[in-house]
Amino acid sequence: MSTKILEHNGFQGSLEFSLENNILYGKILNIDDLVSYEADDVNGLMSAFKEAIEDYLETCNQLGVEPNRPFSGSFNIRIGKSLHREAVKQAAREGKSLNDLIKDAIDCHVNGRHQQIHHHYEERRAYEAEYFIAEAPRASRVTLRSVQ
Repeated sequence: MSTKILEHNGFQGSLEFSLENNILYGKILNIDDLVSYEADDVNGLMSAFKEAIEDYLETCNQLGVEPNRPFSGSFNIRIGKSLHREAVKQAAREGKSLNDLIKDAIDCHVNGRHQQIHHHYEERRAYEAEYFIAEAPRASRVTLRSVQ
């Protein structure tokens, strides 16, 4: 898998290239300041990225400022009316707010649990559920047998 994001010491940086100048370059992402780096090859770019982070952290320390961009914990998303409606319904089914449903979904995705947990919801009317469980003829019920 290829990525255009470099990571080091909790920071991320972009990876771009210039065909005109035949160089690789990038900038540290998610900070308030502009810190860029460049090199002729991938190994050099990674070294330049790491050096840029160390210089940035040292400069912030000398100035007494926080190095990371502050995040408020709040953002707007556009998901469309239909998905919005279904998310509200799902939140109600789970007895939680829409905000908590979305927060749980993002947490699940960010922390990799989305690949392990599968949520399957089958809507069945009450009379259907009763029929299948209580009123189904004995002959049509599934019988489990142990085979040796």
